[in-house]
Amino acid sequence: MSLNDDMDWKAAMSSEIFREFAAQELKKRASEKAKEKDLEAAEIEDELDTLEQFASLEFKIKDSPKQLRAFRELQSKFQTDPEYTAKTDPLFVKAVLMLNLDS
Repeated sequence: MSLNDDMDWKAAMSSEIFREFAAQELKKRASEKAKEKDLEAAEIEDELDTLEQFASLEFKIKDSPKQLRAFRELQSKFQTDPEYTAKTDPLFVKAVLMLNLDS
């Protein structure tokens, strides 16, 4: 830092208006970082909730012989019939194929 920069910094720090501005900026930045962390935590919680719901659905399907048979047939159809698969919602296809229907 040069002598002029040092003098400018001292002059700015002696200004009550600048000190208040700097303090408010620091508070604002801290608040933004806290909000980002809260958002990340909420996203992780949502993902865990989704995974739990998926596991619960998988368990219910395995628990019902009729549903188990139907979803196994869907998996087979999606794996062997590209035309049928193309006509179906891709998200649904992906979800059905993700199901672990063994034992």
